Amino acid sequence: MNSQAIFSIINQLSFDIPAFIIAILWHEYFHVATARKLMGNEAGAHIKFRPISHLDLVGTLLPVALVISGYPIVFGWGKDLQMSFADSERKRSCEIIFSLSGIIGSLFLCLITGLFISLIPKFELLFSLTTKSAGIFAYTFIFRLFSISLAIMLVNFLPIPPFDGARLMFSFFEKYLKPYQEKLQILGLLIVVTLILTGIAGIIFIVPYTQITNLLCGAFAPYVLSPGSFAADFLAR
Repeated sequence: MNSQAIFSIINQLSFDIPAFIIAILWHEYFHVATARKLMGNEAGAHIKFRPISHLDLVGTLLPVALVISGYPIVFGWGKDLQMSFADSERKRSCEIIFSLSGIIGSLFLCLITGLFISLIPKFELLFSLTTKSAGIFAYTFIFRLFSISLAIMLVNFLPIPPFDGARLMFSFFEKYLKPYQEKLQILGLLIVVTLILTGIAGIIFIVPYTQITNLLCGAFAPYVLSPGSFAADFLAR
């Protein structure tokens, strides 16, 4: 690996790691806020949002590995918030709402950042910042925040631990899966690693990832998909 490639990786990590931390904490905050609401004022009062406690070591290191390997999408996961709605009369519906809340939170962040990106070429003030180093830095960060939020949203549909899709699966098939839940947690990590190493994860998600980016980000979608070209194009102007 030559010095230029190393510099490129370090440069991408300087954007992707902060963007991932913000995106995953946003995702986990929606889980916490939803849990508080579902549990009610008194029962939900003990559920606190503590940023550091919601970062999973493996899930946070994974984006670093994906960037270094040149994987087409960058994602990871946070530490699972263990919730039990066993005493609730609406147990299944609570589990479903709680499971979907993180996905909805990531979608919301995608919509906010995607709308902003789509407006850049439409407003002179925003567009004028593309010729300035500070503007290029800020926009590149927003591009990565959008991209990683979108990737987190998509992979969480997978019915595999540690993703939200697995919690949804458990809520529907609890009777059959509960005895094997711990084993499925371990198996889930092995499946995720296999999907990444074989490139299957990239194949599964690259089409919806690209289409949603094009839909939400408008004319700047190509720069979101290839942020390196953004600086190259606009610094040269």
